[in-house]
Amino acid sequence: MLLALFGLTSAAHAASGYTGSFVITQMYISGAENEHVRVSGFPAISACPNGPTWVYINQSASGSKTYIAALMIAYASGKPVNIYWTTDVNGFCQIIELIS
Repeated sequence: MLLALFGLTSAAHAASGYTGSFVITQMYISGAENEHVRVSGFPAISACPNGPTWVYINQSASGSKTYIAALMIAYASGKPVNIYWTTDVNGFCQIIELIS
């Protein structure tokens, strides 16, 4: 019983990690709460099955304007970024931190 309970609680935790340093190859802008700004250019992340080759930030996320500005500058200038991501409930990777 205890092992079953442990398995359920560990499955409930979201996966997270760094993409590793990469240059953004594509930006996709969508609706404000529809994985608003999506960036690509890193190897696929298997923990994010519904969008393994891109990460996103929504407009409602804390500090989103700063993240979006930094991502756009990095994309336009070809500078590398390293993004810390976490999976959301829908199996996509959400941006939590950004190193540029």
